[in-house]
Amino acid sequence: MKRLYLLAAQGSWDALVFFLPLTSLPLLSRVMGGTDVAPLSMVFLAILILIWFLPRFLRGAGVPIQSVPLIIFALAAVVSSLLAFFQVVPSFKNEGLWKNEFSSLVSLGIGVCFYLVASLWISDEAKLKRFFRIVNLSGGLALLYAMV
Repeated sequence: MKRLYLLAAQGSWDALVFFLPLTSLPLLSRVMGGTDVAPLSMVFLAILILIWFLPRFLRGAGVPIQSVPLIIFALAAVVSSLLAFFQVVPSFKNEGLWKNEFSSLVSLGIGVCFYLVASLWISDEAKLKRFFRIVNLSGGLALLYAMV
């Protein structure tokens, strides 16, 4: 059972890193609804958060000290966004403030989650080397796409 758990977590991490640059390509972004955030990678990030990060956090592992400024920034962004509802803000492209706020906060949340997972996952040199191999492979495919 533990082997299956580790395999699922490792596979989710590998897929997250591999698909991150690819699903951000303009063509795939348009196919997936024109989103700015890589939707396929979000699936693997959600899996990692549910099966690896949250259980680890709830067991008391905590977050790295280097993430404290990011968490403070994210909290300040959330407070600032909530306070914007008490100001008169002109609409942008006839979109309501709540829609822009929601989209921005979702993007911020995904970025914070990716940072926390990545900073905890890459814990030794072997994992760092594997990360770089996957990034190079995926980046190479993105470059091939850009040359076409």
